[in-house]
Amino acid sequence: MLKDFAKRILRRCRRTFRKNIDIFLKDSAGIIHIGANEGQERDLYASLGLPVIWIERIPDVFKALRNKRPTSPRLNLVVGCEVGGA
Repeated sequence: MLKDFAKRILRRCRRTFRKNIDIFLKDSAGIIHIGANEGQERDLYASLGLPVIWIERIPDVFKALRNKRPTSPRLNLVVGCEVGGA
């Protein structure tokens, strides 16, 4: 029963977003973009007037992001975990 309900919701979401995958952005107050790469979505976010915090963990890619978005909030962040141990 729950599985069928989830499938119906998923179908409805796909139908809704098929026309415009970014439709949810118009109702957003801002974006925290994790895995920002070089900020390819910047024009889309700017066209909607959305403030963005860019997060990129790969140092070389982060440098490219920093050069392309010099005034935007950016984080070069690595979060990890270790399996095992006490």
